[in-house]
Amino acid sequence: MLTARGDPVDRVRGLEIGADDYLGKPFEPRELVARVRALARRVRKAQAQVQAVVQAQASTETPSKLLFDGLSIDLLARRVSAAGAPVALSTIEFRLLAALAAQPGQPLSRETLARAVQPGGYMPQDRAVDVQVARLRKKLRAAMAGEDWIQTSRGEGYLFVPGAR
Repeated sequence: MLTARGDPVDRVRGLEIGADDYLGKPFEPRELVARVRALARRVRKAQAQVQAVVQAQASTETPSKLLFDGLSIDLLARRVSAAGAPVALSTIEFRLLAALAAQPGQPLSRETLARAVQPGGYMPQDRAVDVQVARLRKKLRAAMAGEDWIQTSRGEGYLFVPGAR
């Protein structure tokens, strides 16, 4: 995030809502280049980890698609469809849905979900997970009116409940 707002509160808020990095103006161009390179290193590392997971899944013959009543999640193609219509999700929203749907009916803590969406050393704040879950819920509800796929388990986290109304 590159912005003129450099207050610590703004920086924390930006990182909590999902920014990978935050740089306030004015800035040193060399610092911007260094931060972009650091981000590229993290992305390459995350891609390698995802590739390793995909290969491990393929070798253990886990399904590449998760199918529920009206909801289809293609883990390899990174596609979600509800009632046959595609649902546009961000990368983080897709990872959240995949983590939750892989263990339907089991509550997953915020920490577990944070690790699922941010492989590597970075851990988003608790409320960042809440914001992403709220966005995911909204998109799923819009795709399939009346369905409430993700529920809150007070004190435990979130759980995926197929076909809940």
